[in-house]
Amino acid sequence: MPKLRKMLGAADWPSVTRMMRLIETQSKRTLAGWAADFAGRYLPLTAAEARAYADQGQFAPGSMLPKVQAAAKFAASRPGRRAL
Repeated sequence: MPKLRKMLGAADWPSVTRMMRLIETQSKRTLAGWAADFAGRYLPLTAAEARAYADQGQFAPGSMLPKVQAAAKFAASRPGRRAL
């Protein structure tokens, strides 16, 4: 699987350029709705999956890594717990 931060491709790819142009024309409300929908469809991870991505080096140590580790630890601490 490609690294999460590179899943959209290079900024000069035609598909990415089209998406950026579309985003430029949308309202903040529309963009917020799109981002929430995207996250709901593509980002639900189990604690084990989050740890696996962290172990692969998918998250920067001084940036997202501590947050992902804390969220995975919280989610795994009791059945039914979830972290955003």
